[in-house]
Amino acid sequence: MFLDWIAQLGLLNHDPVSNVLARFPLHVKKTMITEVTSTLLVTSDLTLLSSMAHMKWAMEVLGQGFALPLEELSITQETTQLYSQWLFEPQMRPMAFRQAAGTADEQLLYQTIFHHYSLLFQVRSTLPAPTGSSSPQNQYHRHTTTTLLSTGHAPSALSASAAYHVTPTPQVPIGVLIQRHIELCKKVLTVLTMAGRQLGSTFSEETWEVLLKVILGITDSLLREQPKTTAALPEHGKMSDDLCEHLLRVLFELWLRSNVRQVRMWDVLKQCFQGWIHRIPVMHQWAASSLGLCQRVVRLLYGPGQGTDVVNLAVGGYNIGLDLQADFALYAWHRVIYLLKSPSELAPSHCLAAVNGIGRMVETFLTVGYTNNPSTIPGSPPLPSTPTDIFSSSSLSLSNHSTPANSNSKSPSSIPPKPASPDGNTIMHMFGSWLFEIALLQFPEADKPAPPSHWQSYRVQDHVESFTDAQASAFGVLCRIFSKRQPTSRPFLRIYTERFYEALSIGLRSETSLPTILAHSTELFTSELEGVRMMVPDFVIGIRMAMSGKIRVSTGYQSQEKQKQVLEDLHLAALKVAGCIMCLPNHFEKVELKEDWNQGLSKSTSIGFEGKGAREDKEILAQLIRVLYTTDSPADGSIPASKRFTTLKYYILEMLLNCLETETSSFNLRYLLHLIEVYVFEDVAFCPGLVGVVVKTIQEKIVSIQVPVEVALSAFDVLVGCAGLYEHVRRDSKSCARELVLALCRYVDALLANHGQLPTTHPLVVRAYECMLQWILAGQWIVGDQDCHLAVISSIAAGIHIIERVEEYEASVVPPKPQQEKRRWGGGAAGNAMISAVGAPLSLTKPSSSGAAKLFQVNNKYPGPIKILSQELKKDKESRKNRSASSSISGHVKASRPDLTAIQHAAEMTMTVFSNQLSHFPVWTDDIGPSRMSTMWNDIAMNRASLVSIKENPDFAPLDLQQRHLHHHLSSETGGSMGPARYFLLDRRIILGCCEVSQLPASHRDSGSFVDDRGSFVVVTMRDSNGKNSWKLRVSNEVSRNGIKKSARMEEERAGHHGLKDQNGHTDPADAEDIEADTITYGQRLRVMAIEAADEAGIGLKQYVRATKTLTNSKVTVDQPKTPSAEAMPKSAFDEGELEAVPSSLQVAQASSSHVFRILMAQMGYLSLENRSRIMPLHLSERLLAELQFLDGLKERDCMSVSVYFAQSGDIGYDELIHGSPAGLSKDFSRFLDCLGWPIQVETHSGYLGQLNKDVCHTTPYFADRNCEVIFHVPYLMRPSSTEVPYLQDHRLVDQFRSVTMHDQVAVVWVEDRERMINLLPLIDQNIMVFILIHPLEGDSAGGLFWIRVLIQGSHTTTGSVRLAANPLMIGPLADGMLVSRHALGSLVRNTAISADKACRLMGDYFTEPSAVRARYIQEVLQTHQSEEPESLSEFYRTMFAT
Repeated sequence: MFLDWIAQLGLLNHDPVSNVLARFPLHVKKTMITEVTSTLLVTSDLTLLSSMAHMKWAMEVLGQGFALPLEELSITQETTQLYSQWLFEPQMRPMAFRQAAGTADEQLLYQTIFHHYSLLFQVRSTLPAPTGSSSPQNQYHRHTTTTLLSTGHAPSALSASAAYHVTPTPQVPIGVLIQRHIELCKKVLTVLTMAGRQLGSTFSEETWEVLLKVILGITDSLLREQPKTTAALPEHGKMSDDLCEHLLRVLFELWLRSNVRQVRMWDVLKQCFQGWIHRIPVMHQWAASSLGLCQRVVRLLYGPGQGTDVVNLAVGGYNIGLDLQADFALYAWHRVIYLLKSPSELAPSHCLAAVNGIGRMVETFLTVGYTNNPSTIPGSPPLPSTPTDIFSSSSLSLSNHSTPANSNSKSPSSIPPKPASPDGNTIMHMFGSWLFEIALLQFPEADKPAPPSHWQSYRVQDHVESFTDAQASAFGVLCRIFSKRQPTSRPFLRIYTERFYEALSIGLRSETSLPTILAHSTELFTSELEGVRMMVPDFVIGIRMAMSGKIRVSTGYQSQEKQKQVLEDLHLAALKVAGCIMCLPNHFEKVELKEDWNQGLSKSTSIGFEGKGAREDKEILAQLIRVLYTTDSPADGSIPASKRFTTLKYYILEMLLNCLETETSSFNLRYLLHLIEVYVFEDVAFCPGLVGVVVKTIQEKIVSIQVPVEVALSAFDVLVGCAGLYEHVRRDSKSCARELVLALCRYVDALLANHGQLPTTHPLVVRAYECMLQWILAGQWIVGDQDCHLAVISSIAAGIHIIERVEEYEASVVPPKPQQEKRRWGGGAAGNAMISAVGAPLSLTKPSSSGAAKLFQVNNKYPGPIKILSQELKKDKESRKNRSASSSISGHVKASRPDLTAIQHAAEMTMTVFSNQLSHFPVWTDDIGPSRMSTMWNDIAMNRASLVSIKENPDFAPLDLQQRHLHHHLSSETGGSMGPARYFLLDRRIILGCCEVSQLPASHRDSGSFVDDRGSFVVVTMRDSNGKNSWKLRVSNEVSRNGIKKSARMEEERAGHHGLKDQNGHTDPADAEDIEADTITYGQRLRVMAIEAADEAGIGLKQYVRATKTLTNSKVTVDQPKTPSAEAMPKSAFDEGELEAVPSSLQVAQASSSHVFRILMAQMGYLSLENRSRIMPLHLSERLLAELQFLDGLKERDCMSVSVYFAQSGDIGYDELIHGSPAGLSKDFSRFLDCLGWPIQVETHSGYLGQLNKDVCHTTPYFADRNCEVIFHVPYLMRPSSTEVPYLQDHRLVDQFRSVTMHDQVAVVWVEDRERMINLLPLIDQNIMVFILIHPLEGDSAGGLFWIRVLIQGSHTTTGSVRLAANPLMIGPLADGMLVSRHALGSLVRNTAISADKACRLMGDYFTEPSAVRARYIQEVLQTHQSEEPESLSEFYRTMFAT
């Protein structure tokens, strides 16, 4: 006696001797069932049923209770309760049931109960219905949860009674009765589930088979698609929908628990399953069951750490783990997956669910080698069919956030053996045909033939979105499969790659599939898949289409914000793929494009522009780019220019530059700027004019002042990077640098004029000054350009006096503030210039009337010494936090003091370096260069020796008394002395030293250094915030060729001017002019200072450098007097008669006397009364020399160190990482080290060395420019700690290198094998925050290509790492996932490492500009030597003119 549909399926046969009461009248059955049920429920006499015959009779009556009409549901509930009591409470079973324990009779009783339970699921009306009638309908389901299922244990008799007791009410509505019936069916399903969980171990194989057949029959009777010709009862639709999920969960759980292996049973399940696929919950259950089995199989195939140790069935909030036997799990996995025949035959929404399920299974295989992460655990979202979740589901995100197993291990023995990676061909064997069918399935349009037959029952318009999503998801899965790198010995079968390329070519031109393809193709071109680079033209078309703005947003996204986010994600995905393909055209110059490659190109050409002017600009830009890439006519037999692979460069560059105008996302714009800079470095060698076009385009973007601040800052970074390519700019765009500098001047003036926006725009001003300076120093183009000089000086002067300008503006428009506000305004500490200027820069007073003095006049009050610098930085941060946006001036937000001070500091530093450039210093000679920008002239050593000689002199005491008389504020402990040099502090920020030759001890004089054919000279040294510079000074008289005296002026002479070049290799045009001078007469009065730079060749180190020549070739004679007329003589710096006539025989002596520095001071204006406050003498002492030595030791540029490693794979220990691979370093890695920087000898190097010294290292790569110095720590260049220990076993070397790199924050890691290379991140357990991984692609077609990974260490929990992880585009120009060519690899990696190191320090709030530190220390020197009482005028001049 069971549900008749089970018999119709041929699962069970009816027993002809059963079902005795079926034909009895209803009232008779009701009476018998009620009496028997009530008696057995309440009786305590368990002997009422003492034999199996009794049990069969009673169960014959009880079974009829499950087939009663809906009005008699209360009787059915009591019968259900009684059976549940017998199943789960053995002590309540009748005697016959208990006596049958462990026998076949017990199994028979279990089977009879399951038979009778099936009768409850008979669809019925309020009238009695035949047992076998059923008519399911296709409706959607409603999920209902049950408490019993979640508790996991059998109900007690009391709880069961409470659950099933329903008090019948007369004339109950049919809807209520149906709902009660459904709830009772759910409880029975729970009982059957609990029976399988708790009693399954006691079930015989036959009992399990009966239970499965009963559940399968019940499920099929309700879920199968009912023919339309069959009339449906009112209850059927609701009952089918509400029980659908519950039935499927119970069926799949019990089916897997049973360990059933009978082929006939699985065949029946598959046959029935095909009748349920019209229901979407069926596809969800199939996907969840397949995924759970797949994860268990991965554990069985690939070992611990992979997959799961149980089969997790997770669907609809329901999650249960099944511990299955290994062999059955493998068998069931295969059978469950192939319950589905073909997803392409499903309705669109069902097809989407099936493809998503396939995607999860594929992802499980692709993540072998990584621990479970959110994208692979049960219940995780499927691979996206739209780009709304690009980052969380793409392969790039997987690599960033997956942590390898046993990542903390340090030795090779602790690292688990590498599991065999799943073969891509195996995955394609399983799912390839399904995925290709869906990807290539053409959906009918309105004017095309009717849709497939299995869609006829659906409205085509309602399912267009589901179909396109399913197709897009299939493309996404295929891209993920083929992006997985295959072992060289097991490449993808050619049939699979050809079908994939065919499908991809179609999908890249489909607006619906394109977003998903781009989202999952970021690693496709790094997979070294055979022939994949021939897909570059198709991807170029797809990327241009995605960036054109023509991609329609899915109608499922209702809000405008969501639609905008979808488009921004799509654009970002397109840019990431562009970063992988833009270097490829140069590698396939001789490859011809396929015939129809440009199919669909017209759709991607019109990137959205608004307005006639914008369209014209776009056309001009396109023509300019076309000219750049115009090639000569090909020779006979060669490939036409229009069909060459390099033709794609035009479309790539046009797309990148046009997107600067159309892109609206700040993040995407910053990524785009990184991309453009990388493209410039990649292609500049092939197209020199490219730099000028890019600079001009970005310049127009910035000058518009309509971009966000963070985008403008990134644009400045690109411009600064392009300044290093000035050689290419000068060749094809001579005016590019000038136009950019002038545009930046106008840009700065506009920003400074808008005082109300300075709180927001002050970082832009600081960065604009930096960019302006880089392009000025790029070459000698600005020499002689007076207009550009004036524009630059004007912009810098505006920044230097910004505080005064703002204060004057506020005073003119704002009434006097309360006293508290004034104090708060004046109390701001000197601070950061956003992210580039940090520290306490100098502040300026109100400008004077003199233009020259206006640029350098400073305030008389300064902050404290350098030791409190960190405290002031903290105060600066607090002042920024407390800055109130409510304070306004005429509706504008008031700029804070730190903001204005940052601008002022940046302007002062720009002026200092700019004036140095115009004055031709620092000197670029053989000994003063990139590694040492400051002069190496050691005036401190000579002065120390002179102090010793002076103290040994018998006349030292009177001299000391005289000095103390002149300078009473000096303490007797300092032993002040005039010495061989005098030091002065100018403008409170420059320390000037004048070393007199006549005062030098005889032991330190070198006539070859200090005297030449024009006489001896003195050395002047200037120390400021940017470094230390020196000159040679002499007194010379010059007249013109016709005997007319020249005007007295300060001249600069550079040693070795013949062929002397600056940093960029340009010969200074000023050096090419020879200043001829005739002989001078005995009585000539005019004196002109000539200055030439002091270097090692002229200061006692002549033996180390080549001989140099002076700038002028003057001759000093006394035997041919010529007296020029007074009218023709120009006005000199000194009036006639101001200086006494000096005999020529005394000129040399006077040139080396104390008069020289006084003449210098007079010509500089520091001896005038109005400038008296701008100069302060510093008296020579041991303390002063120690302070100057400390100042010289302070860094003049930003110094950083970077670790460089070589690893064969990610499965190595730390010792092998330091010692190197036993097979040795690769040639490519050795070339890469040469490209990072030039090799320097540690012992003789004068620049930054980090933690290296001659005892640990001979040589190492080093790089320096005007802004920074970088030392690269390479363990393979370290000295062995002992010659007796083999190199590969030198553990002291490991510890030594660990100590050397303890302060490094950036590591460059070269990895030959990309598999599990992320394992190296936790292996390098220093303070590394940013890793730059480099993987050389293999294969003949991939020669010279390198895959770049830029990863931020997630294990760090510091504030800086969190900030940097939230803003990864602070690091550039390289971004994660890019492909780079060999010729650009070294420079791009080096620039990225420099950017990363600076970003780490900025985010950690411990970055201070070296210039700020030096400036602050100069203030400390000032306060140390400044007298408490002002020095009188007479004492000042007495000091200046003392001999």
